[in-house]
Amino acid sequence: MSKQKARITLVSIACALALALPSCASGDESKESTTTTAAPPAQQTEAATTEASDVQDQLDATDYYEAVIAALEAKLLEEKQDRYISEYEYDQKLRELEDQLTALKNQASNKTDKPSADTDAPTENLGAEETDTPPENAPVYEGEKMSFRYGIVNGTVTIYEYLGGTTTVAIPSTLNGYRVTAIADYAFAGSDVTAVVIPPSVVSIGWFAFNGCASLSSVSIPASVTSIGYAAFDGCDGVTVLCVANSYAREYAASFGMSYQVI
Repeated sequence: MSKQKARITLVSIACALALALPSCASGDESKESTTTTAAPPAQQTEAATTEASDVQDQLDATDYYEAVIAALEAKLLEEKQDRYISEYEYDQKLRELEDQLTALKNQASNKTDKPSADTDAPTENLGAEETDTPPENAPVYEGEKMSFRYGIVNGTVTIYEYLGGTTTVAIPSTLNGYRVTAIADYAFAGSDVTAVVIPPSVVSIGWFAFNGCASLSSVSIPASVTSIGYAAFDGCDGVTVLCVANSYAREYAASFGMSYQVI
């Protein structure tokens, strides 16, 4: 082989090597890049664990705030109930004293003699409830399916006691020709009534009126009722108050956390 041919061959080999080197380098860099972007399995597991822990922390925080909110709402309802009861008792006492004052003024205007100590003079029980117990010889209403003991006060009827006859009671709006306007203290207490409909003539329901009526499931209270006594439905855990929107009964039921339905 001539020297010139040998030189050409060496140059050709060198050029071929020079062209091959960049592609090799590029291939190595590609492999290196691929290797560095894929995280090892151990790191992937650690990341997944961290993410799961963050989600658990969020769930725990949600449960915590829900519990705190529920406790505060219960406390708020209790405070509203206590305030409502206090205001009602205060208003009730004022009304009682005003009624007795009016009665005494009427007696004074109709009499010239001093009241006797035994009958007419005010006693130490001034302001006490007058409807706690029925008066002696209170008349009894005998209906087809139910009976009541009642009294006539100032030309209107007060229901003193439900004597029984049926568990589904529709209180009449009149008795003996007089409008029924009040349900006295303890009137239905401890009875086995399951449903009671109060007529639109009634304006007040006394203290503990339905106390202990464990079977009572519904009581219909008209918009005419503007006074409901303390613990009137105490012990009636399953009762639903049927009432009119924006009525006193609806406000009463809502303030005491009772179940109610607007009709």
